Amino acid sequence: MNADRVLIVAKKEFIGNLVSRKFFLLLLLLSLAVGIGAFDGINEYYNALELYKSGNDQIFQIPPTPVIIFGNITENLGYYGFGAIVAIALGFNLISGERESGSLKSLLSHPVYRDEVINGKALGGIISLIFAETIVFVIIFALMLLGGIVPDINSLGKICVIWFLILLFLIANFSLALMASAVCKSSSGALIISLFILFVVSYLLPVAGPELLSHLVLGDEPKTVYLADGSDMSASELQYYQDLRIEYLNQKMAMNDAFSVFSIQRVFSGLTEPFTRTTSYLYRLNMAGGDNLNLLAEEPSVYEILGDVWLKISALVMFPVIFFGIAYVRFMRLDLR
Repeated sequence: MNADRVLIVAKKEFIGNLVSRKFFLLLLLLSLAVGIGAFDGINEYYNALELYKSGNDQIFQIPPTPVIIFGNITENLGYYGFGAIVAIALGFNLISGERESGSLKSLLSHPVYRDEVINGKALGGIISLIFAETIVFVIIFALMLLGGIVPDINSLGKICVIWFLILLFLIANFSLALMASAVCKSSSGALIISLFILFVVSYLLPVAGPELLSHLVLGDEPKTVYLADGSDMSASELQYYQDLRIEYLNQKMAMNDAFSVFSIQRVFSGLTEPFTRTTSYLYRLNMAGGDNLNLLAEEPSVYEILGDVWLKISALVMFPVIFFGIAYVRFMRLDLR
């Protein structure tokens, strides 16, 4: 593989995206999703600031930071799926589209190897995502500055981490579309397969999987026994039923966490929430009796939060590695006759 030829293919892909109408529409959709989230986030930041100044915030005495603004942005991109739609729309016809038009066979007739083509196309798509995300982040900073919101060093570091996490999320969905494009013969088939896998992995499996498995393995959920219902029971019997229910709920929660690892959207939400919804994150740590109760006294730094979520970052990185690996193997064995 020649790095120069990979860069030539990546440059061609990136320039082709920049001048295409599809990329402009996707950039517009991304800007709208992020812009609406930014406006909602700015209002939420001002409300939280007023609540903190009034002294009515009894949960944590941590001053609100501008990172709150990015909470609604990450929800729009992750939970509501706008980021996945943009990334999939950018990559679903990278291979299948050129295969349909016959340009892929023409490209491979030149002195370029298949691995250089697939790597160059992937790199060009990633550069396009970086370009689009950077533009919308510039818009966010402009809105913040117009509103008189200036982040400090700690907040700026968290915003940079959020930028990187959003990029990983977009690349994961882009790699999913690239895999489908390499597997399917038509662009329409690649789009359908991409959306189907996204729906099953990100939404259906994390919701239906734990419910079905808990029903098969754990059985029915133990009923809650109230004091009036168990008036003829001893204290030890009541405690037994309470412990039985708690054990059932803990096992079901463990199943939920296990299935959530397979969801790009849930892994992404779990990663961004400690940065954008720090108060809620610290509250859950306090309720769970975690080892990080020292974070409750003050705003946690970037390194402290990264120390808690690095496993989820590894899980998010694995998605594009797996999807691109499948796309790479499939493309190298693709029959173009």
